[in-house]
Amino acid sequence: MRTLRLLFVAALAVSTVALVPSSASAAAPTAPYTAVTVSGHSTFYPQVGSLALDAGNAYTFSFSWTSPEVLSVMALSTSGSITMGLQPPTGQTWAVGTYSTDWFADATHAQFTLGVGSAACDGDPASLTVTEVVREAGTGAITAFAASYSSKCTASKPEITTGELRWHSSVPYAAATTDPGQIDFGSQPFDLNGTPKQVTITSRGSSPIVFGTAALSGAVPAAFAVTADTCSGQTVAYGETCVLTVTPHATAYAVQTALLVVPDNTSGGQTNVALSLQGANTRSFTSSTNSMDFGVIYTGHDSETKTVKMTGTNISPVTFGTVSIVNYGSAAFVITSDTCSGAVLGNLQTCSVSVKAHPNVASQSVTAMLQFPNNTPGALRGVQLTVTAAESKGLTVDPYLQFGSVIVGQSAGPKTLTVTAAGPEAVALGTISIDGADAQIFTIVDDSCSGVTLQVGTDCTVTLSATTPYVGGRFASLLIPNNSSINPRIVSLSIIGIADQEGTYYPLAPERIMDSRTGIGISKAKIGAGAVAHLQVAGRGGVPAGNVSAVVLNVTVTGPTAGGYLTVYPGGVARPTASSLNFTAGWTGANSVTVGLGANGKVDIFNSAGRSDIIVDVVGYYAASAPADTGAVAGGRFQPTMPERLFDSRSDLGFQIPAGLVMYIPVSYGYPANQHIRALALNITAVSPRSSGYLTAWDGGDYTFPETSTLNFGKGKTVPNMAIVPTSPCVDCGDAEGLPTVGIYTSATVDLLVDIVGFYDDGQLGGGYRFQPMTPTRIVDTRSGLGASTLGAGATAHVTTPPALIDDSTQALALNVTGIAPTSNTYLTLWPHGYSDIPQPTISNLNPAKGQTVPNAAITLLGPTKMFNIFNASGRTNVAVDVVGTFYPDTNSVSSFSPGTATIRARKTTYALTAHPEPKLGRLS
Repeated sequence: MRTLRLLFVAALAVSTVALVPSSASAAAPTAPYTAVTVSGHSTFYPQVGSLALDAGNAYTFSFSWTSPEVLSVMALSTSGSITMGLQPPTGQTWAVGTYSTDWFADATHAQFTLGVGSAACDGDPASLTVTEVVREAGTGAITAFAASYSSKCTASKPEITTGELRWHSSVPYAAATTDPGQIDFGSQPFDLNGTPKQVTITSRGSSPIVFGTAALSGAVPAAFAVTADTCSGQTVAYGETCVLTVTPHATAYAVQTALLVVPDNTSGGQTNVALSLQGANTRSFTSSTNSMDFGVIYTGHDSETKTVKMTGTNISPVTFGTVSIVNYGSAAFVITSDTCSGAVLGNLQTCSVSVKAHPNVASQSVTAMLQFPNNTPGALRGVQLTVTAAESKGLTVDPYLQFGSVIVGQSAGPKTLTVTAAGPEAVALGTISIDGADAQIFTIVDDSCSGVTLQVGTDCTVTLSATTPYVGGRFASLLIPNNSSINPRIVSLSIIGIADQEGTYYPLAPERIMDSRTGIGISKAKIGAGAVAHLQVAGRGGVPAGNVSAVVLNVTVTGPTAGGYLTVYPGGVARPTASSLNFTAGWTGANSVTVGLGANGKVDIFNSAGRSDIIVDVVGYYAASAPADTGAVAGGRFQPTMPERLFDSRSDLGFQIPAGLVMYIPVSYGYPANQHIRALALNITAVSPRSSGYLTAWDGGDYTFPETSTLNFGKGKTVPNMAIVPTSPCVDCGDAEGLPTVGIYTSATVDLLVDIVGFYDDGQLGGGYRFQPMTPTRIVDTRSGLGASTLGAGATAHVTTPPALIDDSTQALALNVTGIAPTSNTYLTLWPHGYSDIPQPTISNLNPAKGQTVPNAAITLLGPTKMFNIFNASGRTNVAVDVVGTFYPDTNSVSSFSPGTATIRARKTTYALTAHPEPKLGRLS
């Protein structure tokens, strides 16, 4: 999860004193002491090392009590800077003892912040031990303070940062300053002593430093050595120094690090200096050539000899192992002389190897590698050898015959191979056959080659067809026996079986394909009352030109001059008695619409009243078979899940999402589902927005933010919309790393609800449902008593799906549900009827306000008797339900995973809220 840690540094004008640093030989500080020290963490601030600042060496020294118990420290010097912030736990005052700390004080933690130079220590975990607190009689004001601290500044690293703090204190301390704080030796020769460097340690505490014996630790201590030492076993008084000399000795061609550790009596128990180097190569050689091409040679004949020379080029000698010829074509080459095997080459010394080609098998090109084992980085050096072997009895034939991607059970081909005699002699052919584990998939349907003798320049043909009952690649070999050196000639046969993709889903990045305001996809004009817009969808917005059964659209109406409704239906069919989107005059709103494509690749959009602008975004499509534009890519199956609420800003955040931000919502259904999730079927609801605006849902990718909206809302309105939203793996998400995630951007401050009813997989999970579109058909209208009666408060209607619309395989319905003029604000919920393990879910499909007519798309499973429930929360309301398609089980599963009867649940994950000031540019993170 993306997190942002900010360090606020305030310049406080309370008791701030600027002092001139004393010389290194100044007398040791006397009580009362005022100083700050830091030591011990090579990862956190290696450029500083150990640092102790007091009035003798800091040009700015500020100890500021901003309130009776809150202390801010700022100490600046030419060697570095230290800033601190301290506050006791909430409701407490400072007392002698040990405190657990965090960045901010609370009931159980004191505040402790630490900055060294430009680095900020996050303080987790950390402790602060207060050793002295002196207060003024009467006022209780602090007049003296002493503490030591210990902090693991980088949680993933083992090092501990320690230090001391004194203010007008009588408690003595020992401290050191290292110069430099780290030693980077840069590039150093491998396996040789490099250039030594020194580190000077200066005693800066009130008490002398007593040093133990210096040692090396860390990742690669063997790459360094302490070669001079005036510190170990010494007692060093204030202002005095000691020196350690470190000599590098690289043991690898890589970055190597270690830690110089000097035990002492400071609060951390040791003074550390970080060491690093880059091991550099000192052994190298050059080759007179990197390849030798022997040209065209007849089989059984020798080529001319070619020679390669190796020359040493560096200060350390190069030792060669045994030179050899390796790889597939090694039998076509022979070493004729060799002075390099076992040779040791100093700078500018040479050796050589001579090779000839002697091919025995004809081939268009034979390659091998003349290999020189050696002790330089990379260990092997090679010279490529190439020869073209000519055959007197030559045949030419394509070595591959590929039938491509074919729907399982359908025949591919026929395809024809041509075999030609290409050498100076005739070639006799035997009986051609097919071999291999999948030979039965391929059939020879015509053969003019078997048993013939091809004269030079003549040819014959073999024709094959293929039918595979399997999903995936299948392979075999066509064998062509002959009397040449390459017998038999082999032609690789292949076919890829793909499952019939009918009814599977392909999500798309949302793209606008119609906007009557600007003339996209239609004339630039409002759609009049009773008018029908004929919108071409196939071949646009990522939808293939053919083999598409239905599309998923987000349809928006804006600026209608009168109340009415839109009906979206397949192009070229009679307009059905159904509605896709209801609106009032002046209203802007959207609805997700799943609609079958007409035979002309179009959908028709009918406007019932007034004049309205209409906007259409395409977000995905369902395949009619194996879409030509997607090749062997499998479409997704709908995997129903337990309907449930994924996110509710009112409870999950406790505040509304501010305008211009993105909510990233990961979801987990565990293994193996997560890695196969391609899109989520969501119901997204905007609640109590502070102003009019819109939401955009997309896969949350950095550079895929669409220039489209998912739903539009007015100030204070509750507006839902169903959306099938593509996912992408969550990046920088902590525990949710890699989980399928969607992003939802809001243009206005709003509460956000996200409910899930299922997901679409990648076709590899197994189980799931395929989709069959239909012309929208009304099955419920409570105003007329069709399918159900008007719903009262808390009432549930049990709806039976008309048998004419379904068959025994139908398991779920794609619906458009409209709430009509409720007597109070309410919500509607849909779920299957008759399953004991699927209770009424705690989600909403539709949220109509009092007197409002509102539509929303929905997907609901059917119970064992093909029924579903509709629950009304408040007041009395009428409901209309139109069926736009059905879902049926996939019979071509390639895996054993199955969520069952939609009873799997999503596991709660972490949410991320990220600034997104310019949606058209994609996510800013």
